[in-house]
Amino acid sequence: MSKLGCDSLRAVQARLPALRAELDSIESFRSIYAFAFKYARSTEPLQKALALETAIEMWRLVLRGKFALLDEWIGFLHAETTHAITRDTWQLLVDFALTVAPDLSTYDDDGARPPSCRAPPLWCRPPSCRAPPLWCRPPSCR
Repeated sequence: MSKLGCDSLRAVQARLPALRAELDSIESFRSIYAFAFKYARSTEPLQKALALETAIEMWRLVLRGKFALLDEWIGFLHAETTHAITRDTWQLLVDFALTVAPDLSTYDDDGARPPSCRAPPLWCRPPSCRAPPLWCRPPSCR
């Protein structure tokens, strides 16, 4: 409580709206997101990556409400991968989540994204013919 500048539960409750507003800041969110990877990895200190299921649960905690395509991403991971999630993939996903519109209208085929999303496009979305990343496609088109 002292780090929050509070000396009572009532003071913490009064500070909650400001703390929630701070979470809306992209800089604060990125900081918390990076911390989540380090925190989750601390349970297995000798590992450089997160176990897939650990990463998925952490994404559910920190990206819910921030990443409209979270369920599609998790579905893709369950269907297509069994490997651990590296810090690189962790960080690239938040960049993707914060920069690409939910309808993929701002998706850049050459932009930064997790390595598992770098497969060549298999089909195009009319009218722009900019294919969504592999994990956003229906399973029949992967």
